[in-house]
This record gives sequence, structure tokens and C-alpha cells, in this order.
Amino acid sequence: MSIPFAIYKENDDDPGERLYVTDIDTDSYRKKYKSNLYCPTENCDAKLVFVQTKPAQFRTWKLEDHINGCDYEFVRKGAKASRSAEEINVEMKDDHRRRVLKEALALARMSEQQIEDLRAKRKKWRVNKSPKTSKDNKEPKINIVTINGVDEEDLSGTTFKSRPVLKRDVDILKETDIGKHRCVTGYVDKVFEDGEKKIITISKKSKKLNVVFEEAFRANSPNFIGLFHHIIKYLKKHENAIFVGIGEVRLSKDEDNYELQVFQGEDFTIDGLNLNGLAALHANEQ
Repeated sequence: MSIPFAIYKENDDDPGERLYVTDIDTDSYRKKYKSNLYCPTENCDAKLVFVQTKPAQFRTWKLEDHINGCDYEFVRKGAKASRSAEEINVEMKDDHRRRVLKEALALARMSEQQIEDLRAKRKKWRVNKSPKTSKDNKEPKINIVTINGVDEEDLSGTTFKSRPVLKRDVDILKETDIGKHRCVTGYVDKVFEDGEKKIITISKKSKKLNVVFEEAFRANSPNFIGLFHHIIKYLKKHENAIFVGIGEVRLSKDEDNYELQVFQGEDFTIDGLNLNGLAALHANEQ
């Protein structure tokens, strides 16, 4: 889970200093901040690592746990005994990201029958083309994320490659998606603000989900912050606008529903247009 800022302190007597991802880079992290970054929640001493990504972010140090009730608390699940493959995070390149968003939009516009026909076609192709593999696979399992790199604590010198990111409609999200990066699709219901947080509510088949744009988004995509009103303007003329976005799935604060946290402006579209595209569309209409 991405954490928007950290507390930097060198010992227990140090009152600590709030540190944002924009205040740090790889060199300063290695020389000064490494092992001295902590969770911002009061009384939580879980250590954090700085991940030089696009966008940059703080994450929980490997094997560290947050206190009960911490905003960033999570349940650590053990690996299945039958799995011997190592999990690593790898980057998603810009062209890959654009392709995933485009494919998800195309799927959202298909009928149920068209989707079933496509599944049958892909299943037949996999049967004919898939290579034979050993049951006990020792190769690393590739876990796609939407960021351009990982912290040194998460790598083991393994060569890695990309594979398709999983796509989910709002109504089929499930517990196993929590904490993972997914491409989520739904119809746009409304756009609103909660303090500095931007929120887009999307839905499908009576299931709703809030897409949240928080501090990490503001830090990494500042030029997109003032463009959300273009979504509201677009919705006045277009019904059933389709949201497609790549982000991290999490439980809402009340744990009553799922949320999708998006980290940067290029990671979501409305009917295939990002916020810059919507702004240009409305400029041409004037």
C-alpha cells in the first residue's frame, strides 16, 4: 500500500520530521533516510522504504507491521505451500499502460455474447499455443504494478518482463484483489471533493466504487488537479460514460466497500479520454 508521507527520525527521542516523496530522491534516501523513515500514524513505529518510481512513493518495509487501527494496517497472508515461485514487482511501461486502458474500454463496450465469444476464442488459442511447463515452477512469478521501478529491498537481481495486468469490472472485485494493482471499469456516476481529495464514483450492476485521488496523485500529477471539472461538464452531455483506471485496490475506511487509489493522471480515462483530452475537447467546442 502506498503511503503519502513519512516521519523521518534518527532515534526514539527525535520528535520527527514530516517528509514527502517530493522531498527525497534515491541518493538522499541511501545516504541519509534509509532505516529512519516511519509510518505517519501516531504511535505506529512501522518502518517505511522509499520507492523511486513513477510516481515515487513510500511503502511498508518488508516484514514490518502497523499497529491495530493504523490507516495503513494490513493483514499479511502467508504464501501457499504449493507455490515455490518468488514474487517480484516490475514496471509497466507507458505503451503497456495505454494498451491496457484501451483494451479494457473495448471490453466494456462489448455485449455479454461478444465477451463469451472472445473468451472461447482465447481459450482455444491457449490450448494450441501454450508451451508445456513443469508443475513445480521455479521461475519468479511476475506481479505487475503501474510504477516504473521498485526499491532495492524488493528485488533479488532477477531478470523480469511484463505480462497483462488483470482487468476487473466494479461488480466482480473480490478480497484477493485488495492490495493489488488492477485495471477497473465502471460507469461514471458522479465527481466530488472530500477536502483536498478528488473522488469519482463508478458503478456496474448495482455495485459502486469510489476512485480516490489523494496526496500521492497531487504530488505526482499536479497539472491534472484543476481538470476534474471537465468530467462533470462531459457527463452533462454524455450518458453512461465509461471510466477505466489502473490503481491499487483497497478497502474503504469503514471497510464496507472497495476503493481504487489512482496515482497519476495518465492512469485513467473517461470514454477513452484522459483529463487533458477532455479539456481539449471542451476547448474545441467553444
